[in-house]
Amino acid sequence: MGAMAFSPWMARVRRMRSWPLLLLALYCTIIMVLPLQRIRDEGSGEGEAVPRDRQVVEQKVRLTRNSLYGRGMEAHVHQEWDFDRPCSRMPDTDDVLFVLKTGTSEAFDKLPTQLLGSVQCLSDVLIFSDKEQQIGKYHLYDALDRVSDTVKKTSPEFELYEAQLNCPVSLRDCTTPSQSAAWDLDKYKFLNILVRTWEMRPGHQYYLFAEADSYVFWPNMMTWLRNHAASMADDLYAGSVALQDDFPFAHGGSGYIVSGRVVQRLVEAVPGLAARYDGLAPTKCCGDLLLGMAMHEAGVVVRHAFPMFNGEKTAVLPFGETHWCQPILTLHHMDAEDVATMWQFEQTRTSTKTLQIKDLYHAFVEPHLIPLRPDWDNLSEDTCLADPDSPLSADDLLSPLLRPQADKSPLEARAHASPSACAAACHASGLTIPQADLDALLHDSPPLSHHHLLPHDADTDAAIAHLVARRYDARVAGPDAAAFKAARRCLQWRFRTGLCCFSESLRLGHATSRDAAEPQRWTSGWFVRGAADWTKAHDGCKPAWVKPEEIRPP
Repeated sequence: MGAMAFSPWMARVRRMRSWPLLLLALYCTIIMVLPLQRIRDEGSGEGEAVPRDRQVVEQKVRLTRNSLYGRGMEAHVHQEWDFDRPCSRMPDTDDVLFVLKTGTSEAFDKLPTQLLGSVQCLSDVLIFSDKEQQIGKYHLYDALDRVSDTVKKTSPEFELYEAQLNCPVSLRDCTTPSQSAAWDLDKYKFLNILVRTWEMRPGHQYYLFAEADSYVFWPNMMTWLRNHAASMADDLYAGSVALQDDFPFAHGGSGYIVSGRVVQRLVEAVPGLAARYDGLAPTKCCGDLLLGMAMHEAGVVVRHAFPMFNGEKTAVLPFGETHWCQPILTLHHMDAEDVATMWQFEQTRTSTKTLQIKDLYHAFVEPHLIPLRPDWDNLSEDTCLADPDSPLSADDLLSPLLRPQADKSPLEARAHASPSACAAACHASGLTIPQADLDALLHDSPPLSHHHLLPHDADTDAAIAHLVARRYDARVAGPDAAAFKAARRCLQWRFRTGLCCFSESLRLGHATSRDAAEPQRWTSGWFVRGAADWTKAHDGCKPAWVKPEEIRPP
């Protein structure tokens, strides 16, 4: 047979039948290629489309109960918080290098909590000790390895240094350094750290130096540096000024800030700076004094920025007229638990306003004020009232604080008799209680002269407390109530046998040993109502940024 000829119609039919096959092939190709393309895109780092299930995981907020909430701090912290984002409230600190000083005897006790706190949020930090060590990703540099062999051989404190270097096991099993030995060794660190810091990290605008038991409030610190200290950037050396034989220097534990230009001037203008002052260390009290002396030699004047730079911890800060409206920049003597708690507080605050000293009082002190707390020392020491027949009346250390017997009110004259009597005298501060009103409390006793004691018994104490409360009620309802509340001069008291002391500021204080001899055991109390009235009268103040004052040696 001859070949069959295709007509145009038959060709169209065959083309029409091939379209479904082509569409099917195209569909299969798309189904196979798209998953492969998605896999390839997900493997690349650029322009990837995050799968929906991954988006859900990444956007989920992990709220954890805030352990500070419910301890009297409900008004100050969030009940729950996402602790997976610890640096969410940290400011940019790139223009400040944080330089942390510690010692081998304390590094593993104090540093870990610091490193888990704000330090983890800093772009850079230098840590110096008296032995080279490593804690996680943080390197501890030996600040003393350049001290001359002559100094090391002639200074007994370097026996501890050598023992630490040669210890083949845990230092706790190898050395038992005395506090004085570690302190003496510490004197050599300050200037050696300053020199090494400039060598290792030159060019920063500011250098903030602090210690392992210091706490830095970074949001406040950066606000102060950028908005209030910028005009001093050329020659800034500031902190809480201490005096040694009338010579001023910035206290190391409170932290101190030095501008980069000052560090450069000091290091480059004084050849062999650290070595020169190493030779003076045995004759001086402390390393921060030596640093102050070097600053003075270079023509740098220390500036006093107290109480923003502060050498105390929250429990012993004297909250009152001198410690209230100012923003807080640093604290000192903070143990590991203190540091962790303060960092937790900073993260979870309900307020985003500048943290003032008064805010620490309301969060950490006010919830714990009670009328009476046995075996407790709240550090009241502004005015003391002693039994005139007690040896305490002739105590040289107490004498500047003692009120003369002739100047005491009737309630003050008996304040040394009991905790209740001490409390009543404190509460009555600023009140006028006529002698006749006190006499009326003792129906079958003759009138009392100003210089005689009211009897001390539970009924009398209760009656006096009731009288004082009524007088206080009347005064705060009077026309001068606001001025009276704001001017209160006794906010708390402490008592031990034969002695009653008042305080014009509010402090929490610390526990005292119950094993102490009875005359040495303190009982403390707070005038809770008076404290609430005083704080309410002073709470409206705006942040009072302290302008650092130049302090020059005489």
